Amino acid sequence: NADMGSPYLSPYENPAVHRRVSELIRLHSSNPVDVRRATLGECDLAQASDILDLGCGFGFWAQELAGRVAQGAVFTGMDACDRDEAPYRSCIEAAGRRARFICTNLVSRLPFDDDSFDLVIAAYSLYFFVHILPEAARVLRPGRRFLAVTHSESSFVNLLETLNIAPGSSPLVRRIREFSAENGAAQLARCFTRVARVDYLNSLHFSDSERDDYLEYLRFKLPLLHPGARYETGLPPELIERAALALKSEGRVRVRKDDVLFHCGGPHVP
Repeated sequence: NADMGSPYLSPYENPAVHRRVSELIRLHSSNPVDVRRATLGECDLAQASDILDLGCGFGFWAQELAGRVAQGAVFTGMDACDRDEAPYRSCIEAAGRRARFICTNLVSRLPFDDDSFDLVIAAYSLYFFVHILPEAARVLRPGRRFLAVTHSESSFVNLLETLNIAPGSSPLVRRIREFSAENGAAQLARCFTRVARVDYLNSLHFSDSERDDYLEYLRFKLPLLHPGARYETGLPPELIERAALALKSEGRVRVRKDDVLFHCGGPHVP
């Protein structure tokens, strides 16, 4: 991702940690259906043979897409974290598809010719480099599809309030507002003639007996929730105390986490 060098994104530089937190999210989600399957539904991607994955991470979305695209399809993953290359390739090759990985910051023109890809996806990443949207449209072939996954601006706000962190001071809240469920369609409409959305309503629930999972989740999110915090230094004692108090007094905590998948077609460069 474009800002991967920023301290508040340090947890994403460790694929094992990122994968573990993805598992925690699925374990504690109120929505029993996996977000990828719920939002993709019966989406027909069988003709997609060249796929571009922007801000690909360790391959969470590519893992699902690999089973839906053409035999012999090639995924091109782009991310600033070079440690994602091995797990990303592994996710795709396990499904019998081919993968390549480009370690780069997405800050300017994409290094591809016009009309190079059948499918372009940016999952939980476009708010780091929303300026790249015209480029995503340029490299997408006519009649093909762009997918963008993001959060609602209301996501995580109740978590911040529980921890006595002002939402306006949170890097995560500011980042989501760059490209969110609320403003994403308008931004996409500048580059695509067709924009549809699928909402995924969800929240995470942690009981007092699941305190370790909750603290692990908080530690991962902390650099994005709290200015100046770093994953490597662990949770500050005062936040551990607030989290424990909330769990004990309420019996459980709820973290709102609503997402949306935008399906886009008809690419045009503004």
